[in-house]
Amino acid sequence: MTSRKALNGRSGNSGEAYHSNAAIPTRYTALMRRLIDTSKRGVETSASECAEVGGLQYQTRIFEGRKQGWPIVNRLEKSGGQVRSFYRIDFDALRKSGRSDLWALAFPNEYPNGVPISAPAPVQGSLELSAEGGF
Repeated sequence: MTSRKALNGRSGNSGEAYHSNAAIPTRYTALMRRLIDTSKRGVETSASECAEVGGLQYQTRIFEGRKQGWPIVNRLEKSGGQVRSFYRIDFDALRKSGRSDLWALAFPNEYPNGVPISAPAPVQGSLELSAEGGF
């Protein structure tokens, strides 16, 4: 019998924290969704909100987002001996960076230049699939 410590990081479930199931988002995905949603509304996300969705190591998730190319801006507010931290995504910097892949994640219904897109409905019967599974 092997000890629990010997299997640490090598068990079959160790990768679950990094690979997302669509039904169960990772902490990184949940935090990025929160940052995108609040930043779209022009609101900053507080550190306590980030910790709520991103876990106590939310700074690591923010670092991962920055490594992926997200321009996450941090603002510190000092008052009465306390320091509060607030985060937001700078969409102007994102647009200027040319990262249309990230823009498409944040604004799935717009092109990077801000023009709304709409896909035409497919014409009935335009895509015929045979019953045998061929095209």
